[in-house]
Amino acid sequence: MSFFDRFKRENIEEVVYPTKCGHEAKPFNEAVKVFGEEINIFLRPVNGVIDLCLNCYLKMIRKCPSCGELIHPGDPIVFRQVDESENFDLVRNNEYIIVSLRNKQVAGCTKCSEINIVHGHWNKKGKIERLIKVS
Repeated sequence: MSFFDRFKRENIEEVVYPTKCGHEAKPFNEAVKVFGEEINIFLRPVNGVIDLCLNCYLKMIRKCPSCGELIHPGDPIVFRQVDESENFDLVRNNEYIIVSLRNKQVAGCTKCSEINIVHGHWNKKGKIERLIKVS
């Protein structure tokens, strides 16, 4: 690696960017553990802004209640009813995306869904962006 390449790389990695979550962050491209699973996270600036800082990104990752696949901010989701046989607490659970406590609906990933309809997205604010209304 030439001096110029090393200098350029070191200076780029030291730049701190504003984020849409209100914090500041450096570009990030490393493996981290989430829910016991090691995943690669790549955060980079677009037009001088990073969407989420690493802490906010990690807080918004959820699990699919059906298969356990991780749902990242921005991923498409499908809604489904919770069976009585499923044993998890909807009220005190930060692992899953709760659509409706009253109707016992949760959001899951599109990989294990029985239907091919995307109901919404898990957005980068930690909220559900609905594409269609499901009762």
